Amino acid sequence: MVTFANGKTIKTITVIGGRTQFQNAVRETLEIRATCDETSFEELKALYTDSEALSEIEVNDGSGGQSLQLNFTLPVELSLKDIDGEQLWCMKLAQKSALEIAQEQQAAEINDTQLALIELAGMIGGEDNG
Repeated sequence: MVTFANGKTIKTITVIGGRTQFQNAVRETLEIRATCDETSFEELKALYTDSEALSEIEVNDGSGGQSLQLNFTLPVELSLKDIDGEQLWCMKLAQKSALEIAQEQQAAEINDTQLALIELAGMIGGEDNG
């Protein structure tokens, strides 16, 4: 079973970790497999396209084992596959690098600074100096 950051839970058949070449980098991956009767394409698509929901994925193996997977926010594949004669939804996600996360944080900080400067300029320019 996997639980996403938005609280959505999906009963899974298996979750497979791996590595793949994606967007010019070798990345850690998670492939989440679920039966067709456990979830729908629309439900998976909503998760697959929601980076906030994918930012934290809790994996429970059903035997007491749990893990928390962070930053698997890059969608690689969402498909229906025939695996050993069973139709399974397969959602493959890649992990962002520490550098990519730091760059996103820096961009957000720059944006916040720019907005503060615009607000300050509005306050200064709006004063009656006469």
